[in-house]
Amino acid sequence: MRKYINLGNVKKILDYGGGDGRLMYAFNVLGKRCYVVDYNMNPVQGVTKLADTIEQLDPQEKFDLIVCSHVLEHVAQPRQVLKKLADHLNPDGHIYIQVPMEVWKRPPLHTEPVTHINFFTLNSIYNLIVMSGLSVMSCEMAGCLYPSGGKGHDIRAIGCKMNSTGKKQELRDPDGIKLIKPGIFRTMHYHMLTPVSSSKGYLINILKKVKNRIQQRSAPEGSGRR
Repeated sequence: MRKYINLGNVKKILDYGGGDGRLMYAFNVLGKRCYVVDYNMNPVQGVTKLADTIEQLDPQEKFDLIVCSHVLEHVAQPRQVLKKLADHLNPDGHIYIQVPMEVWKRPPLHTEPVTHINFFTLNSIYNLIVMSGLSVMSCEMAGCLYPSGGKGHDIRAIGCKMNSTGKKQELRDPDGIKLIKPGIFRTMHYHMLTPVSSSKGYLINILKKVKNRIQQRSAPEGSGRR
């Protein structure tokens, strides 16, 4: 967040859907006032629970930063959720969004078939933020490590209140098909972001992926290429 937000100006932070609020640890260390809205009844030390749902939150409660990490893939109406969260931002506040990026070379598999009901791409998250009445400051894909030890990718974005000109950003074209059938450069970028155990393994992994991609593209018709 430091690339886009002056955290020195952030005093009050809300973790929406953050369970016990453990993501607020780093902000607690910096002396920020941290709050959580979630059904969890036992927030960690230094985090104050305000409500179970955003609807229960006092309309007068405003925050400098709202964190919405791995929440939007679970909710039925993500745009409505973001619009409600935006109502609780201070005029110069920001919202940080993080969701798993599960669309790659195939439609997403339901690793969590009960809880994951939305599957996002870079452009769909960008458009979601814009359609929620916010401006997009950043929207990028990154590699991530899961607590189970697995590796994956997620999308991380920062939105803010409408820019000073009041001009709404243009929506982006759908990009799902480009992720299901990625080109060589998109494939390289994807694998460059994948976490690996060493720089040597990182380079070898990228080269193998690129080599396979080139071979697939240059294989003659009828050669069994898939």
